[in-house]
Amino acid sequence: MPTKKSGGKKEVAAAPRCECPSRCTCGIRPERPSHGHKWDGDQQKWVGRGAREQRVAAKLTDTGPREADGVKVETWQKLPWAILSEYCQREKRPKPTWHPTARGDGIRARVVLADKKRKDKDLAFCPNEAFESEAIAKEAAALLALHHVQGDLPLERKLPEPFKTMWTDKRLTATRAFASRAEREQHARAQTAKRNAATARREAYERANPDAKVYMARRVREDLRALLSVETRGDDYDDDEADEIDDLGEEEDRHAASHVVALGFSPVRALAALRATSSTAPRERVEAMLSWLCLHTPEEELPDGFDPDGANLDVVVVATPKKKKKELPKTADEAKRLWMECHPDAAAARCVDDLGQWREDAAEEIEALRLSCDVDEIQLPGFGTALGVNGTTLLVPYAYPAVPAAAVRASEAATKQLSALARERLDEPALFELCAFEEEEEEEEEEGPVVVVTPRTSTATATTAAPQQPHTQRRSSWWEAPGVAASESPASEERSRLPAAAAADEVRRLVGRHRVVLIEGGTGCGKTTQIPQFLLEDGAPKKKKKKKKIVVAQPRRLAAIGVAGRVADERGERLGSTVGCMVRGESHASQHTALLFCTTGVVLQRLRQDPELKGVTHVIVDEVHERSLDADILLALLKNMDSERRRHLKVVLMSATLDTSKFLSYFDDDDVGRLEIPGRTFPVDVRYLDELPIVAGKKPMLALAKEVALQVAEKAASEGGAVLVFVASIGDVSRLVGDLGKFEWIAARPLHGSLAAAAQRQAFSRAPTGKVKVVVSTNVAETSITIPDITVVVDTCRANVAGFDAAKNLPCLSETWIARDSADQRKGRAGRVRRGECCRLVTRQFFEDHLAPHSTPEIARVSLESLAIQALSTRTSPAAFSRRLIDPPDPRAVDAAVDALRVTGAVDDEEDRLTALGTHLAALPCAARLGKLVLLGAALGSNTRDAALTIAAGLSCRPVWRSGPDERQKVDATKKQLRAESQCGRSDHALVALAFDAFAGSRKLCEARGVSFDALEEIRKARRQLDDGLKALGFVNSTTAATVPGSGPGLWRVVRALVAAALYPRVLKIEKPRTRYAESASGAVAVDAKAKELRFFRRQERVFLHPASATFGERAWPSPWAVYNECTDLHGKMTVRDCSEASPYALLLFGGRLTPIPSRGLITVGENDWLRFSAHPRVAVIVAALRIQFDALLAAKTATPMAVDTSANPITHAIVRLLLHDGFS
Repeated sequence: MPTKKSGGKKEVAAAPRCECPSRCTCGIRPERPSHGHKWDGDQQKWVGRGAREQRVAAKLTDTGPREADGVKVETWQKLPWAILSEYCQREKRPKPTWHPTARGDGIRARVVLADKKRKDKDLAFCPNEAFESEAIAKEAAALLALHHVQGDLPLERKLPEPFKTMWTDKRLTATRAFASRAEREQHARAQTAKRNAATARREAYERANPDAKVYMARRVREDLRALLSVETRGDDYDDDEADEIDDLGEEEDRHAASHVVALGFSPVRALAALRATSSTAPRERVEAMLSWLCLHTPEEELPDGFDPDGANLDVVVVATPKKKKKELPKTADEAKRLWMECHPDAAAARCVDDLGQWREDAAEEIEALRLSCDVDEIQLPGFGTALGVNGTTLLVPYAYPAVPAAAVRASEAATKQLSALARERLDEPALFELCAFEEEEEEEEEEGPVVVVTPRTSTATATTAAPQQPHTQRRSSWWEAPGVAASESPASEERSRLPAAAAADEVRRLVGRHRVVLIEGGTGCGKTTQIPQFLLEDGAPKKKKKKKKIVVAQPRRLAAIGVAGRVADERGERLGSTVGCMVRGESHASQHTALLFCTTGVVLQRLRQDPELKGVTHVIVDEVHERSLDADILLALLKNMDSERRRHLKVVLMSATLDTSKFLSYFDDDDVGRLEIPGRTFPVDVRYLDELPIVAGKKPMLALAKEVALQVAEKAASEGGAVLVFVASIGDVSRLVGDLGKFEWIAARPLHGSLAAAAQRQAFSRAPTGKVKVVVSTNVAETSITIPDITVVVDTCRANVAGFDAAKNLPCLSETWIARDSADQRKGRAGRVRRGECCRLVTRQFFEDHLAPHSTPEIARVSLESLAIQALSTRTSPAAFSRRLIDPPDPRAVDAAVDALRVTGAVDDEEDRLTALGTHLAALPCAARLGKLVLLGAALGSNTRDAALTIAAGLSCRPVWRSGPDERQKVDATKKQLRAESQCGRSDHALVALAFDAFAGSRKLCEARGVSFDALEEIRKARRQLDDGLKALGFVNSTTAATVPGSGPGLWRVVRALVAAALYPRVLKIEKPRTRYAESASGAVAVDAKAKELRFFRRQERVFLHPASATFGERAWPSPWAVYNECTDLHGKMTVRDCSEASPYALLLFGGRLTPIPSRGLITVGENDWLRFSAHPRVAVIVAALRIQFDALLAAKTATPMAVDTSANPITHAIVRLLLHDGFS
């Protein structure tokens, strides 16, 4: 069919359309012109303008800022309500609503952001602040809501003022803490979970760390009650007395008696207890009544909860058959003989080893004798060596000192006395004493008997119980003959060349005119050796009526010995004649000694016994610039002497760097002479950091020291000489020596106080050919040590300085800048042999502006217990005495020292005066706590006395164990072996005694086991001095018996208890983590915590064990308590270097005040509940009663030492029984 033509026009097809909803996928839509255009589906084209055109149009149409409700709003700013509305729209929340509320001071608005699904999640916000208009209040509420929902956005960019400031300053505060009920409930659930977790942790902690339990078997309880003579009180009162409770007049009495009856005691017993405790305070009445009832009521009549049967463990001991006991050796000597019989080869080898060691020690002593005296020597084959010394013939056998040396003189009496002295010094070096021995005179001494400070012979023993006078012993005074002029010797010419020789007449003139003379002598001038001799020789031939007796106080033991030997050599005499020496554990003095060199501590000890220093004409205090505590105390005592005595005693103060103005103001200016003596050293050129040719850049101090040391070492290699580098700590010494040792042309040598003597001597020896010696040292080389070949000093100006925190009563160690006087001392080390150089690793301006002119006195850096006990021994208040010092210390430190002495028992509880125990402690040459250890050891018997002496001496001397990095494995192995063999338990202090017993006298063994031989020798001398002091005080009697075993775990249990008694209240609490369990065949078994998980606390402060402690890796601690001797704040971290486990009975019987709390089943030690134990009421009161009896026994012993023998007392045996068996048998 043909189509119909339509008007002659051709029909046009429809254009294709793009119906894509967003991005075009059909390809019909043309390209988008710009981001500002949008696709119009109806018009099928892009409409709108581009972003740039829109911005331009906006600017062209900007009408400027507008004002809305008094707030100026720029075009680009928005009000808080608008921003909040946009937020709700974006988050698909309903529109926010607001509700105005009128208040007296303005209008507040409450904004609510509703939740579509849950009403409890509706957010409501209402500011605390009120505003003038509803509009501002509405916007402020919206702003508060924005803080909650969009607080992390920088909305201040959009907000106008004042809302911008409100947003940035967060001035608005809400009326409630939570915006919705759901938030409040969620917070409550979180807090509940937090409390439950804390409760679970606390309960887990309490399960892992219960109070230590105190057990006491029934048989032990019965024996102790019989010993204490406790009278058992039955119901011996009339029944009618039960009605008297209601008739009691005092309300407190009725309440206490009714409370006791309610606990199950009969009214009759309650009234009896009330009568017995009527003197106690009302608030303590109930506990006192319960204590009395638990002690005096028969066990079968005690009510439930107070009957100890079933609550304490009773142990059945299976005894060894008697026949078997008889077959075992009874003593160590028998065991040794049995071992030698069974193992003859090993015994012979042991004897050969001992003989070799004896020969080596004897050879060293003979060599030292040759250096100090003229010795004629003859070898005697098959016997040993014959020596001729100053009219004495010494026969030294091969086995010396195990076999005593024989000494012969022309006088038969002298020979007998020498023989007795040789036997007394068995197993100890004795050749010097035999040579210096003076025959005792028959006539009476001039000054009569004096109290012994360090006697050498034992005292007589008293067997009667009557009170006696304080024990005294006859001994010669320090001097009894006038000084003699020095003989001509080769050293006389050397003396005349010293700078001090030119000032001899001026020294004598000033000392004759003034009571106090200050002498500032440069390094090397000879003041230390010459000025005492000037005073000794001044008019000695003419003024025979007045004997010269001169005391020279040196700050260090080695300095006193060395200077005394040097002066004796210069005078052509042997030490102990005109010139003597007296230090702790060593004395070289005779009746003819007129010039005595000693340590400052020895002079103070003498002043305690003789406050006027009778017979002494001159006291010279050397190195006074160091301001040691002993020196400051000595100056105060000399200044405040009786006026009559002061006129005749001359005081000379000497130093290389002296703060003259301070000492002039301390003493009377018109009675003080002053003298300066130039030094005999070469000039030293000082260069500072900004003058050294080093690579620029900020570097650590140790790296800087290494770079400068290498530079100056190259120069020293070409000129000849050595380098001394001062660093802060031992760790810095080790690191720098290791870095410098990598260079083949450098011989790096360490030097510090913990090094062994052999290692220290390497610092003084010459370097091998082709190498330069570089000594890296701590501040030990500042004054006491001189290395002759040093030509260059590199000074970091840093040092580890000990301090004392008076608030914490704790020493601290911190690295700090040194003072300028110490820097001058370091500089002087470089000018001894020729012109030297000192490189200071700080700028000149820093040195002058930041370094103090003088070092801090020691009195501000240590505990003041020695000051307090020195003051109290002179019957002076420590606070008043401290104000007399040249630099008075912090009063808090003085009070802390007195409190510490009061806890020790040395000071009376009511007033500041020494107790009988304190008087004895003041007479012993050691710290008060160590003196208490020695006295308690002597009180319990001979075996404990020996161990206590060794431990006290060890704690007062240098460390026994070497601290070098190469020694750590040897030291740990030695400690482990000693502990396993002796079963001494967890105790660093017991290991000191064991090391002394095992290795003393054998240098080879010490080197092989990581033990310091020099430290053991120092302990041996200190131990002998302490033992002599015990004998002088009357604490050692011939009838003293051994109350504990001579060896084995039993001995060390008692010794650890004595250590706890001495060191209390230095107590640590050991806290274990939550208990973990391991599966086993029999069920879950608790496993020990790891050592690193244990936490140690000193009261509320956490402390850490030092890795050097033998208990550092210990996992199992049966007792949660330990005691320590030294705790240091080491760069902000409390560190304990030594500790010993303390058993419950050790702290209960030897600790602080004991308070039983029967109602709670507790017993506390000290002033608070921190140190407490879980104990059955019956056990607690028995322990408290035993403690009272033991304290009374010790008080009687200290009051009359020779009249009371504590070792034979049943109370002592009961104490030892509890310590040995923990109350089980």
